[in-house]
Amino acid sequence: MVCRRSLPSARLLARSLTEHCSPSLSVLVLDDPVGESIAADEPFELVTAGELTLGQRELQRLTASYDPSDAARCVVPWLLTLLLTRGDGPVAYVGAGMQVFAPLGEVEALVRSSGVVLSAYRGAADVAGRPPRDLASPGTHDPDFVALSSAATGLLEEWKSWVLGYPHPPGEGNPIDQGWIDEVAASFDHAVITDPGFDVGYWNAGLREWSRAGPRVMVDGRPLALFNFNGFSPLQPHRLGPTQGDRGVDLAALPVVARLCLRYARDLLAEGYLEAQAAPLALNYTSSGHPIDQRMREVYRSAVRAASEPDARDALPDPFTEAGVYERWMFDPTDIGPGERVSRYFKHLYDTRPDLQELFPDPGAEGDGFEDWMALGTRHEGTPPLRFLPPFQPPISTLVTSEPLAEGVNVLGYVDAEDGVGEVARQFAVILTEAGIDHALVPYRFTPSRRRAEIGPTEHPPVFDVNLMFVNADEIPMLAVRMGPDYPRPRHRVAMWAWEIEEFPAWMAASDHFADEIWTYSEHAARALRAAVSKPVHVVPPTVPLVAPTGLGRADLGLPEGFLFMFCFSYFSVFERKNPLAVIEAFKQAFRPGEGPSLVLKSIHGWHFEVDRARLRQAAGHRPDIVIIDAYESPARQRAFIENCDVYVSLHRAEGFGLTMAEAMSMGKPVIATGYSGNLEFMSSENSLLVPFEPVSIPLGCDPYPPGSRWAQPDIPAAAGFMRALADDPEMVAEIGDRAHRDIARHHSTGARTDLVRGRLTTVRKNR
Repeated sequence: MVCRRSLPSARLLARSLTEHCSPSLSVLVLDDPVGESIAADEPFELVTAGELTLGQRELQRLTASYDPSDAARCVVPWLLTLLLTRGDGPVAYVGAGMQVFAPLGEVEALVRSSGVVLSAYRGAADVAGRPPRDLASPGTHDPDFVALSSAATGLLEEWKSWVLGYPHPPGEGNPIDQGWIDEVAASFDHAVITDPGFDVGYWNAGLREWSRAGPRVMVDGRPLALFNFNGFSPLQPHRLGPTQGDRGVDLAALPVVARLCLRYARDLLAEGYLEAQAAPLALNYTSSGHPIDQRMREVYRSAVRAASEPDARDALPDPFTEAGVYERWMFDPTDIGPGERVSRYFKHLYDTRPDLQELFPDPGAEGDGFEDWMALGTRHEGTPPLRFLPPFQPPISTLVTSEPLAEGVNVLGYVDAEDGVGEVARQFAVILTEAGIDHALVPYRFTPSRRRAEIGPTEHPPVFDVNLMFVNADEIPMLAVRMGPDYPRPRHRVAMWAWEIEEFPAWMAASDHFADEIWTYSEHAARALRAAVSKPVHVVPPTVPLVAPTGLGRADLGLPEGFLFMFCFSYFSVFERKNPLAVIEAFKQAFRPGEGPSLVLKSIHGWHFEVDRARLRQAAGHRPDIVIIDAYESPARQRAFIENCDVYVSLHRAEGFGLTMAEAMSMGKPVIATGYSGNLEFMSSENSLLVPFEPVSIPLGCDPYPPGSRWAQPDIPAAAGFMRALADDPEMVAEIGDRAHRDIARHHSTGARTDLVRGRLTTVRKNR
């Protein structure tokens, strides 16, 4: 039982079985139950859900009640039953993260004689004078291995009954069937494999003596037969076991095991591990494309347990086929009954939280305060997904004042953050300075970005009559609450919202309660906002200041010589939207290794996105002409990266504005960019090279962008052609770069924005 994300591991397990044993591997892919996406040449036999006696409706209930990993484990007894009916030999469930290193004939003989064979986390060899290292093993036996003969059908029926009772998961990252497998050991006759070379994993690897006898790995003098790579990540090959917490093992003291892990890491990557990990698990989303969190699964599981009759269970909505019905059932109080004020989700949360029960004795009563806590308090906890929160709409009197205030602007938000929103906020402060408008910078500290940008003194700034808030729609409900007394209550509130795609979600649009009007960066973004919000929306693009050269050269930045292409991005800006893999592919199509040009991808925050960062490095391969730099830089050094390139490239899928493209143009650099979205606010076929595109649907896993909405798929061969043309024609580079610089200076410099901003503020006060 696997999900598609585990297919690389399943392939390696199948090949190791073929190499050392006669048994074949049968696999059911939980998130592809009919095998539509499985290749015909897989090294295992594919089993489809329709072959099981479980039933499609029950399978859907299990996948709605448990995370995909636990749901897959729940289906194991039905899969084993199917395999037993196909032949007279014994069968075994083996976790996909295992690999076979020697024949398992001893196991087959043992299961034929005993009927049931289990594997202990620590066998007899672990207590012979060697103190066990406590790695918080969750139980006695490993649920990743169970072998059964046809004599064990009674055990399988008990196992199925246990699953259909929808037990609580054991927690702390332990598998759902951990308690069950130990119960099997207590209730059924069985044998336990004591071979020290069998089922070795992070929990006992440090208790073994490791050596090599030629190509064979030896464990306490016995050949290694079965190794369990449970929790192993090829992106952290120095560590065996869970990468989070203290349950894993550093392999520095286990060189033989370290070599095994390095080989396994290499093989996983070769089997498409990164692509599999990057693909979102469909079972983590409803059919409407909304994410399903763990508490939603708890609510559903409790409802299944409470519905003792089959008809009552069948009446529960299926999140994977009934679009919208499941969400209403989970989050709409009126779905429970007329006059209800607390949904199933929040009722379950309340029932499991004694602290909430003490704070809110009657959560359904009007004025009790629980409704505000649902809307606001859960934002601190990260559950449920923001789109499912009730709207938080505090009285306007808590957000604005009617008292007279000095005319000016409180520039409020991520003003000291080293990211795009912070940079735009600081540039607007420059516009206000140039326009002679009094203002104060007020930092909002809740951001994952580093906050070291220089903004000058901020202690007790004066409070002016207008708030210009550089906080996007998903976060703005928390602004005043988190800032407390530091929040400046103005007479008028302007929200500056960035947005990149053609559809603005309704749950974000509800945040217009916190603004009197909305400014946005481009007409592209404004069209999406105007269709969704009730407040006026105005296009007030960022300024693109013309700054003096930094004086830093390529040697100062570690950049290669020769013709240089550049792209800069933040991983927090959604990897699929920024689309850096397309930039690499276009460069590789344009130039053979060693032809001369180089490509530099300059990013930040990659350390938070391990898989995406590894995908980028894998795409670059071993080409020395593709350089990846992931690090914070000072503002001057960051500008210098663009300043030192010859051409800037952005094959984005959507942009709200595209500040780095505009900055490159201001420096006289030609820009190759997708001819779609907010960058058309300043780019044209006269001052840039616009890449044609096809509109495509946004896939799952690109939050906060709604799946099924549209963005662009740039034409990579066309981009490659533009790259080649510019590298071969210095005059074209100079001509387009000069035109780009002049257009930015004329239409998008600081001076070009002062009248627009001054006029908007005058209108605000006139209409107040």
